[in-house]
Amino acid sequence: MGFKRIIAVLSASVLSTALVACASSDAAEAPAQPAAAAPAAAAAQAAQAPSAPEQPAAPAAAAAAAAPVAQSAPVAPTPQKIELRVGTVEQSTKTAEYGGTLVQMDTNDPAYKDHHKGRTITNLIVFSNIHGNLLHTDTQTRSEIVGDIATDWEVSSDGLKYTFDIREGLVTHQGHDFGASDVAYNVNRLLTQPNDKPLPRGGCLRAAADGATATGQSVEITLPSPVSSFIQCISMAYMLFQPQGILETVDADGSRDMTTEEVDGVGPFVMDKWEVDSMLSLKKNANYYKEGKPYLDEYQLAVLPDASTRIAAFRTGRVDMVPPFTTPKKPEVDAMKEALGDKVTFQQILAPGWRGFIANQNVAPLDDVRVRQAINIGLDRYEFNQLNFDGIGFLSAPYLGMFDWVYSFDEYFTWPGYRSVVSGQVEEDLATAQSLMKEAGYGPDNPLVTTVNCGTNVNDECAVLKPQLAEFYIDVEIIRKDRGARLTDANNMDFELWHESKGIEYGDPDAYHSLLYLPTSGINYTDWENADFSAGYVAQ
Repeated sequence: MGFKRIIAVLSASVLSTALVACASSDAAEAPAQPAAAAPAAAAAQAAQAPSAPEQPAAPAAAAAAAAPVAQSAPVAPTPQKIELRVGTVEQSTKTAEYGGTLVQMDTNDPAYKDHHKGRTITNLIVFSNIHGNLLHTDTQTRSEIVGDIATDWEVSSDGLKYTFDIREGLVTHQGHDFGASDVAYNVNRLLTQPNDKPLPRGGCLRAAADGATATGQSVEITLPSPVSSFIQCISMAYMLFQPQGILETVDADGSRDMTTEEVDGVGPFVMDKWEVDSMLSLKKNANYYKEGKPYLDEYQLAVLPDASTRIAAFRTGRVDMVPPFTTPKKPEVDAMKEALGDKVTFQQILAPGWRGFIANQNVAPLDDVRVRQAINIGLDRYEFNQLNFDGIGFLSAPYLGMFDWVYSFDEYFTWPGYRSVVSGQVEEDLATAQSLMKEAGYGPDNPLVTTVNCGTNVNDECAVLKPQLAEFYIDVEIIRKDRGARLTDANNMDFELWHESKGIEYGDPDAYHSLLYLPTSGINYTDWENADFSAGYVAQ
């Protein structure tokens, strides 16, 4: 069956202290957490930045991956303006067709078979086809919350109790009943993280809820205080629900992932086979609870680590779809659009979140706040954008500069460290960074020596980071590891600087808080905490 092939490029992958936008040139990596350095906290002689939560030491840039190019004197760019649009999507007039196999590609396998332990887009792409959500955002309106595993729900008048009615007659792919007790177990598991194994995408639950209980076909989730974003949290795409039986088995062991044979769910597709570092296949669930779906007979994920191989596979029709974060660079996309014409669809997708470099404030010499401030202020985000992302990136600030509850992009552009984006003010910030490093005891003849933990894509921001850090007396060694090894390092807090990219799950301040800035946050792997910020979160 033929498909119009799709390239999904992130138009503004805005991430929390970097310069950012479209698709990354590598899959999203294992998470870590902001260090205790304010986004623009340096010298008083630099423009005073507004108060904000202490940020990851050094933001980079994210965008549709761009090949490094030679750069001379910086030229002040015109900042791009993007508009957040949420509303009704025009309905297609085409009649749905049944059958066929859709082949998507990515750079590597999902990191875990136990979805709760995963945090990457690859995990979501695969397991959202296997498991169900309690609720989810309607794919047509992009704004309405609708039921999935739950058919109805209500909130108590005081906002402290949410009751969900679970769909009757749910049966997993392997023939097991699935009901309210399964849902309650999932919620409580994400809250307690058994065996101290990180379940990173449950951060918004841990920031909001006390626990869940099942009675008959209903689940009650209690909150210690009202949280306006709770429904958005429980309905986010990553909040997938797995059968209680296998989770209990895995949790009792405490040291292993699921096996392929143990993967079970209630979603539209059934795990068929998984050839590690090659491909995996999901087959249609003939007993899916949504009548008439799915349309496809099979979904396949082809693992293609090499960028040129991915482009060739797409051009020749071996694969039908390129997901976000593994898209080709913009010049390559433009060339494919010209060559393939209406056989290919190119979509730009807003992807708010965080992208940059995190400093582990628990280890010397990065425990010195002056060093972290120097990194945050001294990096040239404009250069990152040009060299890594074809100049189409958007600022990765503490919060997305498109919402009306936070600073605008224009305000962010006045901050030390961010000013290079539009004004070309690089030298002043570089001088400030050099001064901070000298105060900390470093200089041209005595550089700070450290390491940065990066993925396997040699054209990522780490390659741009090294010469930039050298300008203010930091000699960084780039250590490249595959995703599995990086996940281990993250869980053990075994890194100094860390290259990271993570998207927020919904458009609310709490999505940032529960992912990044709280002790319970989903990717707080350095145990970072700011007492004033935490108190402000509670007070809200």
